[in-house]
Amino acid sequence: MKMKKIVLMAFLMAFVLLPLKGVTIDINNLSEWDGLEDKHFVDAAGDQSGSSIDLLGIWLVHDDNYMYIRWDAKLPGNQDQMVSTAFGLGFSNVNSDIIDPPPTRDCVFWVAFDSAGTVTQVSLADASSSVSVPAPITDNVARFGEGANGNYVTLVSKIPWSLFIDLGYGNITADTAFPMWGERLASGSFTANVQDRVPDDGFFFYNAGDDDVSAIGGTYSGEKDILTYSLPGQTGVAVIDDVAGTTIASASTYEKDMKDVSKTIDGAAKLGEIMGKRLLEKKISTVVFDRNGYLYHGVVKAMAEGARKAGIQF
Repeated sequence: MKMKKIVLMAFLMAFVLLPLKGVTIDINNLSEWDGLEDKHFVDAAGDQSGSSIDLLGIWLVHDDNYMYIRWDAKLPGNQDQMVSTAFGLGFSNVNSDIIDPPPTRDCVFWVAFDSAGTVTQVSLADASSSVSVPAPITDNVARFGEGANGNYVTLVSKIPWSLFIDLGYGNITADTAFPMWGERLASGSFTANVQDRVPDDGFFFYNAGDDDVSAIGGTYSGEKDILTYSLPGQTGVAVIDDVAGTTIASASTYEKDMKDVSKTIDGAAKLGEIMGKRLLEKKISTVVFDRNGYLYHGVVKAMAEGARKAGIQF
């Protein structure tokens, strides 16, 4: 009897210590993306007309059960919420990182909004069929930053890996590698017009088994850009490697250690100085300053001067 207890305890300990692979995200908490800059991929800002939602970038992580996606975008000046559009991901069922010929677009995941801004679909589809996340679909969606015309907004969602199996794409799992890319579509449909894409050309090779994402191809300027941004309740600065399309480093008021940094000119200067020190730690001292459409005064100017104070050159 004593031997059975020992064996049972050993089994339970082994079970408890078994780690969950990857990164699990609470989609309703934006701060959980802090520290995941290597999973952030940027799009060219301003590549859409003033009347369209401009997709600025996506973040990609996963665990054993879900792929988690975050889309950052800018609303046009006449909109205060995400309407009459769909944010998506395109997937290829071919395990290859060869760019020529480019990977086929075999299935698409999307979150669709109607003209009233209501989420109407959270689905995965190919040319012949589709499957949806379990109801209520809004449990798979979180939205941030709406409420003001021209605002920067964020959409976060998650895809159960089981959806790919349900649709017949058993090659796309938490243990395989596959090509993929971010999309903004005209509507929730596999054949809908793709109005914006990350990257604009090329694709990401997502190696889920090794927890690695690589940008394959794509057109970037070749500079390291320091980019100012404002998301819901957040002031931030990021440095983007335009060659790889990835975020090298960032600092924002969402970080746990910066809760006391005020969203004022003085706070922006401190944030810029912190960003500068993080860049110097990575042996980067010269960057291109992208104001992201903001005028060079107030918070933006203070952030730049803070980075210069730390030793960064523009």
